[in-house]
Amino acid sequence: MIGFLASREARTTLPRVGPYMLSIALGVAALVSIHSFRQDVARSVRDEAQLLMGADLRLQGNAPLGPALSAMIDSVEAAGHASAGVVSAVSMASPPPGGTPRLVQLRAVEAGWPFYGEIETRPAGVWSRVAEPGRILVDEAIATQLGRTIGDSVTIGSANFEIIGVVRSVPTEVGLQTAIGARIWMSPEDLDAADIIGFGSLARYTTYVTMPALGERAAIETRYEAVMQAEGIDFDTAVEEARNLTRAVGFLGRYLALIGLGALLLGGVGVGSAIGVFVRERLPSIAVLRCLGASQNEVFAAYLLQAGALGLFGAGIGAVAGVGIQHLLPALLAGVMPVPITPRVDLLTVGAGIAVGVWVSLVFALLPLLGVREVPPLAALRSDAVDAAPANRSLRAAAVLFLALSVVGTSVLEAPSTADGLVFAAALAVAVAVLWGSARLVVGLARRLLPERAPWPVRQGVSSLFRPGNQTISVILALGFGTFILGVIGGVQSSLATSLALEIDGTRPNLLLFDVQRDQVDGVRELFPDSLRAGVDVTPLVPSRIVAIRGMERSELDTLPPPVRPSPWALRREYRNSWRAEPGRGEGVVEGAWWDAAPEVEEGVLRVSLEDDVAEDLRVTLGDRITWDVAGQMIETEVVSLRSVEWDQLEPNFFVLFEPGAIDHLPATWIVFGRAGDEDTRAAVQGEVVRRYPNVSMLDIGRIQEVIDRILSGVDRAIGFLAGFAAIAGLIVLAGALAVTRGERLREAALLRTLGADRRRILMILGVEYAILGTLAVAVGLSLATGASWLVVTQLFQIDLDLDPVMQGGLALGVVTLTLVVGWVGTRGLLVHPPLRVLRSGE
Repeated sequence: MIGFLASREARTTLPRVGPYMLSIALGVAALVSIHSFRQDVARSVRDEAQLLMGADLRLQGNAPLGPALSAMIDSVEAAGHASAGVVSAVSMASPPPGGTPRLVQLRAVEAGWPFYGEIETRPAGVWSRVAEPGRILVDEAIATQLGRTIGDSVTIGSANFEIIGVVRSVPTEVGLQTAIGARIWMSPEDLDAADIIGFGSLARYTTYVTMPALGERAAIETRYEAVMQAEGIDFDTAVEEARNLTRAVGFLGRYLALIGLGALLLGGVGVGSAIGVFVRERLPSIAVLRCLGASQNEVFAAYLLQAGALGLFGAGIGAVAGVGIQHLLPALLAGVMPVPITPRVDLLTVGAGIAVGVWVSLVFALLPLLGVREVPPLAALRSDAVDAAPANRSLRAAAVLFLALSVVGTSVLEAPSTADGLVFAAALAVAVAVLWGSARLVVGLARRLLPERAPWPVRQGVSSLFRPGNQTISVILALGFGTFILGVIGGVQSSLATSLALEIDGTRPNLLLFDVQRDQVDGVRELFPDSLRAGVDVTPLVPSRIVAIRGMERSELDTLPPPVRPSPWALRREYRNSWRAEPGRGEGVVEGAWWDAAPEVEEGVLRVSLEDDVAEDLRVTLGDRITWDVAGQMIETEVVSLRSVEWDQLEPNFFVLFEPGAIDHLPATWIVFGRAGDEDTRAAVQGEVVRRYPNVSMLDIGRIQEVIDRILSGVDRAIGFLAGFAAIAGLIVLAGALAVTRGERLREAALLRTLGADRRRILMILGVEYAILGTLAVAVGLSLATGASWLVVTQLFQIDLDLDPVMQGGLALGVVTLTLVVGWVGTRGLLVHPPLRVLRSGE
């Protein structure tokens, strides 16, 4: 019986409700594509783990390995394993006189590296000659930027080198590793000959080892863990490296999944609106079925079965589209992914997407379909019998609770963490509650504050908001919710783009020089243009390590219980401290006082200021003492202030600041941060620095911004592409929300035309009502979106909210305009046909 009723009614349901199922298809397509793509990335990274590292394990630090670890490497080689060292540094590469020098990343590699994977070069096979004296291989970018080709020479530091080949692909370097500068490969002996590594140089020493057996790797880590911590050596395996890369990409995937969830929930709202319209239109037919003997449960089950079948149809279309998008995403994110991504269809993921789509269709259709149970047989004769039928409040409450739990569960599954999912679901609940309250408020205000002296079309349009059978609340809920979802997506997207973009304007520094020695500071400063020299910032760097805290050495601190034990990274890292007379522009004292107001300390103890987060990780506070090893000298300090630091500011910031005059006699290097004018002036300054001070490295911040922008453009394309699904779903929701009241509006307008109202006046009445509905929904939806965006970007991404006013204004104008257009288009039957035809049609 139920199947027969469902199939019979499907002929009417499909043309009316089917198009709205496209909103479900859009949401399912977004979810299937995102989850499938995330699995593709995880699988590709896992399969390429050894290639990504070039070895099985890696030891990395800011200094060469000490005697104990060097002896360990010797024993590993004696056991039949291979090892190779790579020294990474930055310097300037110069073309012939008159050319512009460029910042480069030097890689001094020992023979045999990488142990896994092939380095693609031009000409082929030239990588084997990288150890030849005076020979180098370069990136394609270096060949272009310096105007050099194979066979030409390049100056690095105090030596000249011949380019013997171009490196086209290195499997071990991915992501942002090439953002600072293009790469040059050479032998360790040539790096020594260039004479660019001195005291305070930013060099990184890495030793790669082949050790496929997991047990051997674990034994090495366990046995030498204390030694590696003491020397500040990071121990990583290929498996850990792959896991970290997967986690980083997974975070982006989780955010994209929230966009897909937003599109799917919008689709659910669209389905709910469409089912509500359909049920209201089918009330006479439902009443006839009841007269013919169909029970409440049979009619309800028949229509619920139809909703499920249509949901399955829409979800199936979405799953197929999602697989297609899965194959498109690697191209959209080209240059962002750590490895080449090979798409592979996962039937479990596709099936889960279809199941979620059907589930959302049923959950959102459940509440409007409960009205089917309340249609008595008497409604076949009397239309007011439906309104007189008692509503089953317990069933409606259960349906609302079921809907809420489903949204919460889906949010938790899709969010980066359970807490984030609960916050997302709570934001949706707050948005719905505020929209409902706002709609109730506007209905009450419209009734009480009806403008009696306003033109008749305005009064009629306002009164439509509270007329019997009005759908003001449902329309505002649907429109406002769609605006809310789209506003959050746009707000988070613009904030992410702003936070990852460097602020470079006509006044901010655009050139960074580092490894400047004490006797070179004045000379380097003089190279900047006279008009900009006053703004040049010269900051010292003093390499230091913590020896003890409150008199307890690091070995003792490691034995403390977790609540008071310092974080290992903060305790054992190499600090590059500085001194400063005044707090920087991005700093503020949060505890204690600055030098002039800080308490005096006993003789022989120096005063320091710590960044508040690193102080928390070190488990220190005001008055605590820290002993530092600075170039072999033990220095006792006392914490007199804690600072908050805005690390995203484009200026030098430090974890630890000493009082001026306290350590300025100790070995130090300087960084110079200033503005050198336009691109030609920057090139001239860089060229003169390379000529006079070959040990100094430079960073052209404008070049870095170009690299970041290129990477961001890929992420932005993917986010914008998927956000488009939510936008289209929002349009479907808009049409469904306004279609809810189409019948009532047509009958009311037909009566007005019968009483003499012309086309222009009716359009004005509708325009007033639609404008009020759209404006209120936009105002409330965007206000809620602003608050939700702030929560997401500050708590989830921990960045500042930065809304794009053009995007916000465009969204507001678009929703209001579409509300008017869709509303007017929905009355086309009245404006084309005689009023009597509309009244007889029963619409």
